[in-house]
Amino acid sequence: MGIRRICSIELFPTRTPQFTWAGTIDWYGDTVFNRLQAPLLRRDWALLIQNAADEKTEKLLKRIDKLLQRCASEVHHYVKFYGD
Repeated sequence: MGIRRICSIELFPTRTPQFTWAGTIDWYGDTVFNRLQAPLLRRDWALLIQNAADEKTEKLLKRIDKLLQRCASEVHHYVKFYGD
């Protein structure tokens, strides 16, 4: 339930109702999102971008959002998060 880090950037508490899809990212295993799931994750991602702690965090989140957008709009594209 603690804050997770990617590239030394704090992101969000896991498994909270506010982050239905982002909360499913497994920080110790790998998590893959397909084109049907990507739009749902992007809703959570928009909240993360809005509440970014600083410019560096916002920039990273926006780059990931672009990947999610591409994944959502094209067949056979996936976004994969690699755990520890």
